[in-house]
Amino acid sequence: MGFGYLVDCLGRDKYIADSKKTRGELIPDELMNHVQGCGLSIRSPEWVKHFSIYGGVGFLNDGKGNDFYYSDGGNCMGSSYFMSLGALVDHEGNDRYIPEKGYGIGSAVHLTNAIFIDRKGNDQYFADYHTGGVGSDRSLGIMIDYEGNDAYGPSYSYLQNSIQKELDQKKEHVSESELKKRINKEMADASYGAALKPKAMGMLIDYKGDDQYFIKNNGYGESCGGVIPPVAPENWSHALLIDLNGNDTYLKKGMKDNSYLKYFEHGVCYDTGYKGGDILKNNDTPMANISRIGNMNTQKKLGGKITDILNPDFFVRYAAIGKIVEQGDKHISAIIDLLKMSEDNDLNRDLIEIVNILIIKKQFEKKHQKDLEKLIHAKDPFVRGFTAHTLGTYRAQDSANALIKSISEENEEVRSLIIWALGQTGDPDAYEVLEHKALNDPSLNCRREAVKALKGISAKTKSEDIKKLKLLVDVLIKCAADSDNSIRTYAASGLKSYIKEDHVGDILKKLLKDEDVYVRRSASKVIIEAGGKEAVPMLIETLKFPSIDTFEFYDHDLIKEIAFYCGVDFSKEKRYLYSTWAKWWDQNGKTVDLERNLSIMKEIKNAIFVKHESNGIEIFRKLLKENPHNIVVQNGFVQFCYDWINYKYLTQKEITPSILKKCIDLQNIIIEVEPEIADHRVKLANLYARLSKFDRASKAMKAAIDIDSENKNYLRAWRQYERLAGDRLE
Repeated sequence: MGFGYLVDCLGRDKYIADSKKTRGELIPDELMNHVQGCGLSIRSPEWVKHFSIYGGVGFLNDGKGNDFYYSDGGNCMGSSYFMSLGALVDHEGNDRYIPEKGYGIGSAVHLTNAIFIDRKGNDQYFADYHTGGVGSDRSLGIMIDYEGNDAYGPSYSYLQNSIQKELDQKKEHVSESELKKRINKEMADASYGAALKPKAMGMLIDYKGDDQYFIKNNGYGESCGGVIPPVAPENWSHALLIDLNGNDTYLKKGMKDNSYLKYFEHGVCYDTGYKGGDILKNNDTPMANISRIGNMNTQKKLGGKITDILNPDFFVRYAAIGKIVEQGDKHISAIIDLLKMSEDNDLNRDLIEIVNILIIKKQFEKKHQKDLEKLIHAKDPFVRGFTAHTLGTYRAQDSANALIKSISEENEEVRSLIIWALGQTGDPDAYEVLEHKALNDPSLNCRREAVKALKGISAKTKSEDIKKLKLLVDVLIKCAADSDNSIRTYAASGLKSYIKEDHVGDILKKLLKDEDVYVRRSASKVIIEAGGKEAVPMLIETLKFPSIDTFEFYDHDLIKEIAFYCGVDFSKEKRYLYSTWAKWWDQNGKTVDLERNLSIMKEIKNAIFVKHESNGIEIFRKLLKENPHNIVVQNGFVQFCYDWINYKYLTQKEITPSILKKCIDLQNIIIEVEPEIADHRVKLANLYARLSKFDRASKAMKAAIDIDSENKNYLRAWRQYERLAGDRLE
């Protein structure tokens, strides 16, 4: 809930955030900059069931002057990360903006909001990735430029000179076609009015000026009103670029001045000659007064503390919430009774905050679950939705009956949460109401959730329950013929448990020819995991559809699954190309041992979900012994160790020497599996340095230099470690 505000009225200013210069060079800083009108919160790695702290507002307001903005990483220049707001307004001047690694200029990531405004001047936006009015993951990113001849993205000539200078320094010569490829690689990608990840919105509006848009012809994601297709078919985002005036030029094929281009029906690039006024007029409508409740009865319920919770000053309200939380579950029953009857949404949100904190702190025990179930019928739909979501998040199977009884909920959003929660509980007795909702609910979203829930229940249904089995198969078959592509997708995946049935196999084969790529992917994976090798090339074919899981995506991408099935993998430069996999399958598909590869995949997944890393290491050691040259096993082992270091250990509240020693052991395993990668040894050096073992850090860094002798950063860090090791000896 912080507020940071920087105002500069006059002058040619430089806003420079360079972590290499400002944070020192002893240990390479992996925390990037969050600067220049940035909103930031503290996000727990497993934030659904753990504490995260709301961010606040970061606001930079610059008046006159030709200004220079630079950041070498992080969220910057009117951007925000996770439950916060970032804003930057520059009123006048020919400005330059360089967010070196993207995530800048009105970029919003993870349930957050960002806005960037430049009012006057011929501006240059030298940013090439995820920048310029970009929304990501349920967030809104807005960029507005009111006036001037602007350049969006690094220009062709700028990149040509930059690359040529680098080639000259290395005394390297490349052909003209290779130079063009390198230039295209450095141009803007997924930027300037773009959206990616689920349910986001990205928008860029340029009012006046002859503008230039230097964006890639092909790459990771579309720019200028482009939307990267989501992993799940119902999670589309939306993007918009509107250029209202001027003679504009676009480097991308198919774009031109005064034209209209759509992306997958979810994004629009609209260039036109608009003659009207400000399309974003100020809203002068006064805010309505929020009615509050604060009678004697409600005050008694919480020992008088309700007065402070109703205070218009949110600092007073949050202090009151803290005092109630400190007393544990003492007031839970009173809060539940109040939430059930209250229609004051503002008050209810604060009370829900208390309940949620107590749940996360595990002070809301199972005995309170029945109290929570009462809120499924609360007057405020927000409270009902929170209740359903909480019961589903904690997979409260004992509450399945209460959820079933509330299935006739009138509010569509709440009803979809109730259906989702039923699926999360996994209660097999819920299949009848879910079947009815899947086929008959008037809300498409509710029908989708019902089919996903049935998919989960079908996997848990025992084969001897013939009657229930038949009903589930029948409803999934009906859903596989639905007009909605997402319903067909989840129905295909739900039929996995029944693929041995002859008619089910025929239906899945039919779905392999479905018009929608999501349906084809789902059917392909089901057939493959049942041993049907013939579906592998069909799954590879879907890589042509550029959804976010066909690129590097938190190691949960479609490529990873194809690598599992084929038992092979490639370098990062090649593994995300359709041509790589299509060519490899044509040459090697007949020799693939799918049964063995599926067995390896199952073992790797078992290793990932173990409680103790020693058990996972044992599984991977065994797999490596049996499959010494299997690159998929090697990659899985490295990822396993990396996840334990970064998410299980280095996110602890207190990082003790014993934790660091465990991290060092895991990092040594990574080096053992991939000895040729210098960065692994750099990370080992960092871990030793955190233990003040600078002699070992120096040795690890020297090993990195032996692999990559031209890296000046490695050499600089090694000298620092050497100096520190000498100081300790003295």
